[in-house]
Amino acid sequence: MRPRPRLIHLADYGSEYTGSFIPMLIELGEGPRADGFEVTFAFSAEAEHRPWVESLRAAGFECLFLPVDRRAHGKLLPLLLQEASGRFRTPLSSA
Repeated sequence: MRPRPRLIHLADYGSEYTGSFIPMLIELGEGPRADGFEVTFAFSAEAEHRPWVESLRAAGFECLFLPVDRRAHGKLLPLLLQEASGRFRTPLSSA
């Protein structure tokens, strides 16, 4: 059986308010999930304890939280790959 493709949405978002962004993410993730993708949202570490995270999880989405040095955004992808490598069934390099 072939593993499902994974869509990872990165967002440097840590506001304590849901606003319109979190409902938009849920809607954004529904289409790919219906098409067979596993959808993960990755946020900066400051978002980990925000109340809206539970909304994403309740909707069935995985959330990752990564430390971000805002002076070096180029580090985000390596951090994501490091964080994700142990969590996904298929290595990202072969997905």
